[in-house]
Amino acid sequence: MPKKIYIPKPDKYMVRCEGLVKIYKSSKSEVKALRGLDLKVEKGELMAIIGASGSGKSTVLNMLGGLDKPTSGELFINGRDMLSMSEEDYIRFKRDTVGFVWQNNARNLIPYLTAVENVEVPLLFSRNNKRRERARELLNLVGLSHRENNKLDQLSGGEQQRVAIAIALANSPKLLLADEPTGSVDSRTSDNIINIFRTLNTEMNVTIIIVTHDNSLAKSIDHVVRIKDGVAVDAFV
Repeated sequence: MPKKIYIPKPDKYMVRCEGLVKIYKSSKSEVKALRGLDLKVEKGELMAIIGASGSGKSTVLNMLGGLDKPTSGELFINGRDMLSMSEEDYIRFKRDTVGFVWQNNARNLIPYLTAVENVEVPLLFSRNNKRRERARELLNLVGLSHRENNKLDQLSGGEQQRVAIAIALANSPKLLLADEPTGSVDSRTSDNIINIFRTLNTEMNVTIIIVTHDNSLAKSIDHVVRIKDGVAVDAFV
């Protein structure tokens, strides 16, 4: 009789963490940024993580993006056990699975390049031979096809943030992480950016997690988790 091969069922969660702990140590102190966080995010979901400064939400973002490793607990992203991954696995994960949109545009954008050239930068590391065409598609997706040849000093703060979103989509990520994406823009621009995220979520089925302290932004999103002192204290769906 042939040996049965067990095939695990696909995980419906893009993010699943249980009892997640992160401790930062120095010679003089120890800081517990996460104190046993439980969090589940389904694939294709648009959600927000809210919390005051120092609550641990930025630490969560770093864990989910592979920029830092948990001290203990369980963390699975797209079915992968993040705590068992090698450094090479982490590099592939950051390249192939996750995209970032930072509040500080300096982390996303190169000021002496045009909008379309900025979007092309991450495509230089791919095998895509039609980088300019792909960059233009992404700018069109965020409503900036008419500004592709403008440099950053010719773009508004909201337009720069939209370029940053296009850059984050260059590697076709399954998970998009946004750190305070509306923190430096006015309310009207904030609404436009959230509408872009909604469009990406519904039309491209990208799982999107927005980290913010802006409660008004969170009110426009269906699934919201509040973090306080390193643990999830409320969930609103």
